[in-house]
Amino acid sequence: MNGIPKKTGRFVWHPVGAVQIGDYAVSVGEGRLDLSDLALGPGARVRFNASVSVGQLTVIVPATARVEVHGYARLGEVKIGHRVEDGTGVRFDRVLEPEVTGTSDAPTIELHVRAGIGDVEVRPAA
Repeated sequence: MNGIPKKTGRFVWHPVGAVQIGDYAVSVGEGRLDLSDLALGPGARVRFNASVSVGQLTVIVPATARVEVHGYARLGEVKIGHRVEDGTGVRFDRVLEPEVTGTSDAPTIELHVRAGIGDVEVRPAA
């Protein structure tokens, strides 16, 4: 059958190693990408792509990493850290610095997120 979205429903991804670095996508529904246990050495740099066509996307990042967030939401709300924007055509480029002190050579996560119609949240792990 054509025209039916391929990835619908609720998805939770919890990568912990470099083998699982890559693209995470939901067509219709909810996606949660939990990077809080990602094993990264000092000075390491990795890239993740996450998207939702219609629905909600939440990304949890480690408090020990610098996170460069780049993305776009066609229609919806974007919350990165404590900053919220909503509306149409929301573009964002923000950096979340490590919450843990003494991380001068903190690893960097380059995070590219996209939403069609929906909400995006990027927040540090508790």
